[in-house]
Amino acid sequence: MNNFSQHIFNQIVAGILIASGFQACSSVTENLGVISLAGKDTYLTSNPPFLDSDRLETISQSVILVNSITYYRVFYFPESKNVSVADLKRRSPEAYATDLKIKNEPSTGTGLVIHNRDSKLAVLTCLHVIMKPDTVYQYYTSKNSDGLPHLRTLALKLSTDLFLPEYPELDRLSILSFDQQLDVAILGQAVTTTTSSQISEFKGKPGNSSKLKLGTLAYHFGYPAAQKQMTTGLITMGRRNSNEFISDAVTNKGYSGGPVFAYRFNSSEPEWIGITRSSPVHYEWVVAPMEDFDESVEVREFSDGKLLIKRQTIQHYGTTNTLSINSILKFISNNQNNLKEKGYYLRFSEEPLKSD
Repeated sequence: MNNFSQHIFNQIVAGILIASGFQACSSVTENLGVISLAGKDTYLTSNPPFLDSDRLETISQSVILVNSITYYRVFYFPESKNVSVADLKRRSPEAYATDLKIKNEPSTGTGLVIHNRDSKLAVLTCLHVIMKPDTVYQYYTSKNSDGLPHLRTLALKLSTDLFLPEYPELDRLSILSFDQQLDVAILGQAVTTTTSSQISEFKGKPGNSSKLKLGTLAYHFGYPAAQKQMTTGLITMGRRNSNEFISDAVTNKGYSGGPVFAYRFNSSEPEWIGITRSSPVHYEWVVAPMEDFDESVEVREFSDGKLLIKRQTIQHYGTTNTLSINSILKFISNNQNNLKEKGYYLRFSEEPLKSD
């Protein structure tokens, strides 16, 4: 083969190789396209390229601060009287108490405005934000002959005030519906036209938590330290057809009840996928001076006098339990009749899931 022929041959071979290379790339591109289309209904695992901060800002306007104050009548019993719970079944606490005080326990959380029409406002939040136990006991370390611990205090709930501190008029909210097992509640109150015009109802789309995957990026809204914030986390444990899922979002006290959102591959609209419910905690006992005493602590006797042994709550960050949107929609559907009787016609139901 002469030089000219060799040159032509090399050009042909090179052309074939180049053409084959482009064909291979084209095939990969087409395959990736098929993969993207196949996963279009799943949720994104990172910030979308089309992330619209203005849309998130609009959503945040429907996120609201929720406060409650629970009032207790607290009876104080001296250790020398050896009072037990069994004793209170025979006689009233006044017969044993040496002191009586009125105490209050405040609580702060987050809610989502799910109804703001017809002069009525409804907010969805976590039940533990607004409902406290009716009776609280605190004990000494000493016990009676039956092995029952001696009572230090007995707190009996008197009342609870529910209010939205950002709107002074909204200070008489009532619980419209709740589910203790799910830890969810809907609050409501009549509202004037002026106040109603200042509050945004959430009109976004509920998602479908059964389509959440390991690694889905979740956006958590809440009010830590009574300041509205947003944080993100990856879903680390998705439970299909379950009441909850877990993300690694770092949330603080005040996020409870706050809505959680995620984006799908084929949409620029964030979808509501649940509400932040809780983070795990553990307790440690620390020694403090008696000046720090209140009805929620325990005192023990030491040789150098009385010292306070106080329980301290330690929160584990990066493990956030979230109530799923599927459970929320089912809760709303189950309570639709009750809500309608009170004049609240919520647009949310399980219907979106049937067409998802």
